[in-house]
Amino acid sequence: MLSAYSVHRPDSVSAALGIHFLVYCAVGACFAFSLYALLQPSSISDSGSAAYKPLPATVVTHEPLRTNDAALPIAPVVAIAPESRTTGSSMLQLEPAPQPELKPPPELAPQPELRPTLTAPSQPRSGRRPNRDVKIESSKRRSGPCIPGYDGSGAQTRPCG
Repeated sequence: MLSAYSVHRPDSVSAALGIHFLVYCAVGACFAFSLYALLQPSSISDSGSAAYKPLPATVVTHEPLRTNDAALPIAPVVAIAPESRTTGSSMLQLEPAPQPELKPPPELAPQPELRPTLTAPSQPRSGRRPNRDVKIESSKRRSGPCIPGYDGSGAQTRPCG
C-alpha cells in the first residue's frame, strides 16, 4: 500500500514548484492581456456643435444663402499712399568733427645697430650655496606604509599602526 501511495501522490517540492509556475503564468497572462487592451485605439463619438445648447436669452440668426455670387459687383481696390518719412528734425543734430590734417610719414632713417653692453656684476658670486635641506623631526619612525589587515568576510582583523 505504501508503494501505491507514493506513485499517485507527487512529492511536495515538485507540487509547490508547479503551483508557483502556474500562478506566475496566470499573472503574466493577465498583464499581457491588460496591456494589449490598453494599446487598442478607441473611438469616441463627438457630436460637436450639434450638442451645443445656447442660453435661453441667446439670439442666433443666420444670413440667408445667396444663390448667385457671380452677380455681385466687385469693389475696386484703392491704393494706400505710403506714410511720409520723418525728417528727423526733433533729434539733436551734431556737427561733424573737423578732420585732423594728416602729415606725410617721415623718411625712415636707418637705425644704428644695437650692441649688448657688458658691465661688471654688482656683487661678487661666492662658491658656497645656501643650505636648503628640510629636516623632519619625528619621535616615531615607520618602516613602511600603514596597511590594515582584513579577513575573507571583509572584517578588519589588524588595525593600522
